[in-house]
Amino acid sequence: MPEVWIGMGDLEFLVGRDAAETICANLGGLRVYVPKCPDVSCRLGKVAGWRAMRQLCEAYGGEEITFPNRRREDMKQSIIRGLERGWSIRRIAEETGATERYVRTVAKMFGRKPKQGSLLS
Repeated sequence: MPEVWIGMGDLEFLVGRDAAETICANLGGLRVYVPKCPDVSCRLGKVAGWRAMRQLCEAYGGEEITFPNRRREDMKQSIIRGLERGWSIRRIAEETGATERYVRTVAKMFGRKPKQGSLLS
């Protein structure tokens, strides 16, 4: 079964801001099966509620979707602060809990060159 990723903007448009925030806080980053018919007894239904569940079933019924992981926004800001302080990629990853790969991605997005890491650290 193919996995579908849904962006925060699309999710908010579909189910509303409050429901989208609740879904992402509880299921963000996870692949979740959306039943073809609304079922508030399933995990998604318990989190999303009836109205949002109905909307998700209409749009994505029978598919597995991955909801946005909203925790990255705070992490991204912490990474940027580390880059501004001149920290190495490794140190930023250790301090923020991000992967080194994600730190490099954020550094590229914001045009910041991270400090070269030490071989001794």
